[in-house]
Amino acid sequence: MKTVSILGFDSALASAITGMNDLLSMAGVTWYLLRKETPRPFFNVRLLTADGSPVRCAHGLSLQAAGDFSEALDSDILVVPTITRPVNEVLSNNPALIDTLQTASERQILIAGNCTGVFFLGESGILEGRTATTHWAYAEAFRRRYPNVHLQPEQMVTEDGHILCSGGGAAWKDLGLYLTERFLGREEALNLARTFVLELNHDARQPQLSWRTRAYHQDEDVRRIQQWLQDHLSQPIRIEALADQFNMSARTLTRRFQRALGDTPLGYLQTIRLEQAKTLLVETLDPISVITHAVGYEDISSFTKLFRRRTGMTPRDYRSRFQRPRTSRSAPA
Repeated sequence: MKTVSILGFDSALASAITGMNDLLSMAGVTWYLLRKETPRPFFNVRLLTADGSPVRCAHGLSLQAAGDFSEALDSDILVVPTITRPVNEVLSNNPALIDTLQTASERQILIAGNCTGVFFLGESGILEGRTATTHWAYAEAFRRRYPNVHLQPEQMVTEDGHILCSGGGAAWKDLGLYLTERFLGREEALNLARTFVLELNHDARQPQLSWRTRAYHQDEDVRRIQQWLQDHLSQPIRIEALADQFNMSARTLTRRFQRALGDTPLGYLQTIRLEQAKTLLVETLDPISVITHAVGYEDISSFTKLFRRRTGMTPRDYRSRFQRPRTSRSAPA
């Protein structure tokens, strides 16, 4: 049985603690009980705090701890939940958590950060040179604070060595299913998803954040531009011409995109092009050259370099890893 320690701190999101606790504690249990079979529990989950005191979570809920951080190094997996108060304030108030992560990383203990909780991993230095994700709205702040981290906010879950990160406040669901599949296999993850009536991504190793989920803002002009970009991915697009088309300057366009989406127009365009390329790689057998042109890139070499930088693998490797057998018009590249 694997011991999972959730590292609690005041102002953590309660559901990122209780949800992960329930989900992992039910892995190998509820599905079998529902089928009147012998349960097979695999995760022993506990909540730890710096001194063993209860966690005063956001929105008034307190949670009793099972122990303090001195016990964390006996764990197989450490989980850092979501931060709900100003990040700088919470980081400065929790040096013991940062120290615990540094020591745990030196011992190669599996560490998982959820949403803004990933800032703790960044502050501890254990993400230097690694791939990570966090909530898309905090992406620019994260990049400024930790410039040596390869941030991929378009992905819901990343894994780099012994460190996992997930990208949204409720991404503990994806993270919990990911951990279940990692240790128990896909069938157990599917069973757990069925029990909780959750959607397991078609491949739990590929739970990226769709561009559509990044559209929750109130700027109608940006919404219209987002839709236009999605409808014209295969065409050459210049940011200056795009700004003219929507009656604004390039500087204004960039400022409004940053405010609404936490990304530049060019960064957003690259993201949705790569998301479409991922879909085509997984769901078709079209040659990579055809997919490259379909998402607006002329040069396969440049596209491959961008794809590798954003996903950590080549288009060919991505297809090999994630594609499911299916019928298609074309032969693979």
